Amino acid sequence: MSLVDRCKELTDRAIACDSEISRQLTVAEGTLWRRRGAAVGAHLGDGLLWLLLALSALLWGDASLKGVALQSLTAMIVSAGSVTLIKFSLRRRRPLEPAEGFFFSRYDHYSFPSGHAARMACLTLLMWASHPSFTLPLCALTLATLLSRLHLGLHYLSDIIGGLVIGLCLGLGVTALWAQLLAQVPIP
Repeated sequence: MSLVDRCKELTDRAIACDSEISRQLTVAEGTLWRRRGAAVGAHLGDGLLWLLLALSALLWGDASLKGVALQSLTAMIVSAGSVTLIKFSLRRRRPLEPAEGFFFSRYDHYSFPSGHAARMACLTLLMWASHPSFTLPLCALTLATLLSRLHLGLHYLSDIIGGLVIGLCLGLGVTALWAQLLAQVPIP
């Protein structure tokens, strides 16, 4: 067996395993309350919600919150751009088509990587660096969001893991660059 054939076989096995694990984590259609709870949880990581929170902190927060808000807005823009570029390059279809009530479902048919996972991981890391007391609740919120997206069949497990890795890398990058920027330009 050639190296190319062996790599293809291993890739096919990994994809099959990912699909099976993700299928097992999906909530059955008949469990209405669990699906409704998962739908609420899945929306907790929506970009619009976090954009509004960051804008509110920017407008009404103290200097510390304004700094985190600017940092978060920057991170969300970079995260959204990165995830969108990857999604539309790879074009991996979602395990299930999103139900009604998912705002971007008609535009965002692709699942890898999870933008929600990237955004939540990035924001959690930013808050850990600036306001550690918010880290544990934000980790719990992130976990609820990501499990909910798996339960609804919006993502494969590998989509979530890929989004987490991207979000953590972007969070580290934004944090490092932000520290250099703050040393040069104070935020009012």
